[in-house]
Amino acid sequence: MSFCESRPNLAINRSRRPPTKAEAARELLARRGARAHMAGYIEYMDIGITPAKHHRLIIEYLEAVERGDIPRLMIFLPPGAAKSVYASQIFPAWFLGKHPKKNVIAASHSAELAEKFGRRVRGFYSSTEHYRVFNFGVSKESAAAGRWSTSAGGEYFAAGAGAGIAGFRADLGIIDDPFRNREDADSATMRDKIWDWYKADFFTRLKPGAAQILIQTRWHTDDLAGRLLNDQGDGGQQWHVLSIPMECTSTDDPLERKIGERLWPEWFTDEMVAQAKRDSRNWAALYQQSPVVDGGNILRRSWWREWKGKHPPSCIYILQSYDTAFSDKDLKTNSFSARTTWGVFFTDDGNPAIMLIEAWRGRVDYPTLRAEATKAYREQQPDCVLIEKKASGQSLLQDMRRAGIPVAEYQPDRDKVSRAYAVQAMLENGQIYYPNRTFADEVITECEQFPNGVTSDYVDTCTQAWLRIRNSGMLIAPEPKVPDEPDIDPLFHKRETPVRHGVYG
Repeated sequence: MSFCESRPNLAINRSRRPPTKAEAARELLARRGARAHMAGYIEYMDIGITPAKHHRLIIEYLEAVERGDIPRLMIFLPPGAAKSVYASQIFPAWFLGKHPKKNVIAASHSAELAEKFGRRVRGFYSSTEHYRVFNFGVSKESAAAGRWSTSAGGEYFAAGAGAGIAGFRADLGIIDDPFRNREDADSATMRDKIWDWYKADFFTRLKPGAAQILIQTRWHTDDLAGRLLNDQGDGGQQWHVLSIPMECTSTDDPLERKIGERLWPEWFTDEMVAQAKRDSRNWAALYQQSPVVDGGNILRRSWWREWKGKHPPSCIYILQSYDTAFSDKDLKTNSFSARTTWGVFFTDDGNPAIMLIEAWRGRVDYPTLRAEATKAYREQQPDCVLIEKKASGQSLLQDMRRAGIPVAEYQPDRDKVSRAYAVQAMLENGQIYYPNRTFADEVITECEQFPNGVTSDYVDTCTQAWLRIRNSGMLIAPEPKVPDEPDIDPLFHKRETPVRHGVYG
């Protein structure tokens, strides 16, 4: 039971006549509750809102941030769920009431929106009700909407995402919707700009041990939240995530809803939800907090077929496919080189298919990549190593050819998305198999997220390999072989009999 729910009939007399002892006692109790609990603060301030169930959960998480139990919090909710009202407007006022000597940075996608939030926070902080609770207000010497001070020496600073924050240090940093719209979120340039701003400006302005809150809808898998969560897996900052989709999709829903149950049905009507669902990408990203459309966009997860055997099938042909990145520019941007290894085989019903045997990805310089490629060739003994002929791949092609390794150049004649559509039918028709291994899940996940994912290294290795195998004619059901039939391509010389078992890479 929340603090508000435990005191439903509280009546506080704030008229000029002297209060009775009972009224004074209730007033004292209300002020103590407002200091101790954000829910009590909301009620005492008489803001005119009644927290819904998901708002009460947000309040619990924000209180944990104030206590120091959650140092970094992400809040993902659909547009219109009032997440900013609680996290960017009420919470900073309550936080600075409890810690009037501390500093807060609050950023949003524009300075105008950040100052709008700052004006609302300042309004709460300068109110009579707030002063009664905390005995502190806004300093008369510094009271601008974008930057104002508490009477105890603390400070609130509003900034647009991307703007400099030099000369200010904060104990609490809040970022609310760093992207203005989907167009900005879809722009790799804008995503890089926000990421660089976060690392070089926002993060460097936080004091040691400062708390952070990121509030947003999930525009893109590579948005600020996506990069922070991805960095978390590489040893970066660890975050608590409160993600509440419009419709429940999991049995571990934070609101303990049933599958399909809607968020805040008193506010989000059937018509609103129906309209939101008309755009599948917006629905998945903004409303369900899952930027990838369920099942994937072009290369759907559900189309992959799992290989049930303990070992790879016997293959008539093995192909390794590379997407290389080892130029100075690539290394500076932490680009990956990637490889997938594929085997062509016949299923029990005699139909040809392709099997993912092995995958690798890494941020490496050229000597390391060359050594890795040579090692992988020795281990898998492919009939062909396929490498895209671009500035960086050219060196690997030449070195492996000198070493006697059968290599082939790949020169794409269309963009990445067009290549994915070109092989879509192969996947949809059940011709692509995978083993139950971690590397396979990584490949499938990246394909599922394409073209809206963070990376496409594995996707490039998949599409160029599938195109080459398809164009070779090897996915056509076998017919009696004519003795003098020429090879379709010398690089696609089939093994006379299946010879490859081995183990997964």
